[in-house]
Amino acid sequence: MKRWSKTIRISGALLIAGGIISGIVQTDVGLKYTNLGSDPRWVPPARTDVDALILGIPARSLVLAGLVVLVAGCV
Repeated sequence: MKRWSKTIRISGALLIAGGIISGIVQTDVGLKYTNLGSDPRWVPPARTDVDALILGIPARSLVLAGLVVLVAGCV
C-alpha cells in the first residue's frame, strides 16, 4: 500500500505544480490583452488560438485537485 500512497502523493504534487505553472503563464498571456497604462489609443491585439487555449486551462481547479489528491495520498 505504501507504493500506491507514494504514487498518489507524487501525482498530487505534479497537479499542484502544473496548476501553478499554468497560472503564471495565464497571467503573462492575460497581460497582453490589458491596457495597463490607460492609453486611449491602445488597440488590443488579436487573440490567437494558442492564447485562447492557455487562457482556457483551469489553473485553480488543477491546484485544488492536486491538494485533494495529495491529502488522499497522505491518509
